[in-house]
Amino acid sequence: MAKAIYSIKIFLLRSEFAITGVEEKALCRICGFIVVNYIKLWFTANKTTEAPWNDILLLKNLNKYKEKDALVAGACLQKFVNHLWYLADEPVLFSLFDDNAPLEEKQRMTEKLRELINSKEIEDVEDEDLTPKKYLLPYDD
Repeated sequence: MAKAIYSIKIFLLRSEFAITGVEEKALCRICGFIVVNYIKLWFTANKTTEAPWNDILLLKNLNKYKEKDALVAGACLQKFVNHLWYLADEPVLFSLFDDNAPLEEKQRMTEKLRELINSKEIEDVEDEDLTPKKYLLPYDD
């Protein structure tokens, strides 16, 4: 976030610096990304219940942002999918307590959870490998 703040400060005070047109254009692209995609999610990042939903929203927003700036959106998406290693079944349930997650999504999650609880998948846990799953998301998906 510090780099984001400094980028915005430099952009706002660009007339005070001797920067080239290329540098100004790059700063404009960075600041545009920060304002459109990053700030809101940064301020809600401290809420554990909102983290899974925020991550989904960021992925969706980055895909939309490809229309405005494919290079920046692509670089961010590639970096972000490398950080999905922490996703597991349990933290996703935090979304049930997120006021921002749509009710329909919560209902679908609870239905799926009930299906899993009632299925044999949970009964046969003793025979399964309990190593946490690592979810990988190919960049193109």
